[in-house]
Amino acid sequence: MSEPRARSSHFALSGILLAAVFLGAYFLAATTVGFHGPEAPWEAYGETPVPGPVRQPLCFWTDLAFVIAGVAALRRLDRASRAGEPPANPMSAPSSFSVALGLIVVWMGPASMLEHGTLTETWGWFDASSIHWFSLFIAGYLLLRAIPGAASSRSGRATFWASEATAWLVLGAWTWRDASVRIEVSKATLALMGSATVASLLLGRFVGLRFARGAWRWFLALALAFAAGVGFLIAGARGGALAPWGHGAWHLCCGAATFFVAGFLGSEAPRTSAKSSSEGSVPVSFSQ
Repeated sequence: MSEPRARSSHFALSGILLAAVFLGAYFLAATTVGFHGPEAPWEAYGETPVPGPVRQPLCFWTDLAFVIAGVAALRRLDRASRAGEPPANPMSAPSSFSVALGLIVVWMGPASMLEHGTLTETWGWFDASSIHWFSLFIAGYLLLRAIPGAASSRSGRATFWASEATAWLVLGAWTWRDASVRIEVSKATLALMGSATVASLLLGRFVGLRFARGAWRWFLALALAFAAGVGFLIAGARGGALAPWGHGAWHLCCGAATFFVAGFLGSEAPRTSAKSSSEGSVPVSFSQ
């Protein structure tokens, strides 16, 4: 009797296709109709604009770090799918949450490319919005996991996605109408995500949100990557010691940090039942 075939998934391929389709559409538009809109300030990026379809090549191409990070996270889901083992949590195997996170990270690359490639406020909206989507997704997911049973219930998932969509639409409309608030909103959403991540690691155990011992390594890696990125960002502005490549290094560090965030969320320990056998607690597998 032949053994059952392992399930096959191609989430990583979907991320690669998303990036490839974007790049094709971008260069097609750039060389035909062009990208129009009010000129965006570039001094904070430190790279002097050049003529052509890509105004800031260094900043543009280093955005591929997000694509690589997202594809790597999706690749982990492909491997987990083939393993066929019960997932410890929604981020350790394919689920609506883990796949969405991987695709959001992939999209952060093209979204930032629209900012640095066009240097227009109109298309730069996608850059800021992708940061808001990512940050609010992480914060909302951690809150959802802090509520026992919410992620595995239909009402819990519906509430999560409705809340995320509402927040994305409200912030999206606001930052579309007023480009001057984009940076401050990005800072606020990143601070919210950071606070939620630290709180989940330090206080999550009081609500059943426990992380495996290796979660600290993921957390330290993402914290160091983000801190290094902030240093590059500040020193990479026009006239800074690391201009013009500092902002590109910020992209590389943030791309790594997004992958570490996915790893951190996937290191959540399995929930355990109240009953325990003579061998200890019995893990409860998560089912989406």
